[in-house]
Amino acid sequence: MASSRDDQLEKIVGRVKDVLRAKVIRDEGGSVREVRVLTNEAKSVQKITRDVASAIRSQGEEVDAGSIRISQMANEDWSEIAGARLKLKSVSFESSVSAAESRVTLVHGDQAIYGVAAGSASSKESLRIVARATLEAAKSCIDPSPGMFVEGVIVADMINAKVVLVLVSVFGPDGVEYLSGSCPVRIDDRDATARATLSAINRKFALLVRGND
Repeated sequence: MASSRDDQLEKIVGRVKDVLRAKVIRDEGGSVREVRVLTNEAKSVQKITRDVASAIRSQGEEVDAGSIRISQMANEDWSEIAGARLKLKSVSFESSVSAAESRVTLVHGDQAIYGVAAGSASSKESLRIVARATLEAAKSCIDPSPGMFVEGVIVADMINAKVVLVLVSVFGPDGVEYLSGSCPVRIDDRDATARATLSAINRKFALLVRGND
């Protein structure tokens, strides 16, 4: 079973851009013997190897670049195997003259999880409320819960469709990371906003989910 030190090191490596999953293996003396890393295809193996080695050394650990094993896969393949991936079940939105509230239901495995957010009833704020409710639902199954914030929601008019763009910030020990997601409007702007938020956070969600998988 992995130690808490290994868990922390794997989380640090997981924060390296384009890394999807990491596993640290030690020798009998406790030194890092091998690091197995799963990434997407956005960067070269050499670049990711350097970034992973740098992240590990920043934690006071020594690692040989030759012991870092990189496996790359296309983003669509990752989506199929990521068991922790969240799915949208429903979005509700209620408003009065001065206030509005959204309740978002997500599915994580076979469990339904809920998030609620409230704010002003202005049209400009309504989509941010939906995005915040989506984050609140997601954070309910992350331990420890990270600082995750909605930085912006934009509805872009394309030639033949509207697309919702969402930017999320995640604060951790190494600083802030920005995650972006998008979704074409098929049902309405609120549904697309929740889906765009999931598009942003699902790329890192599997690394943050509570559990000992």
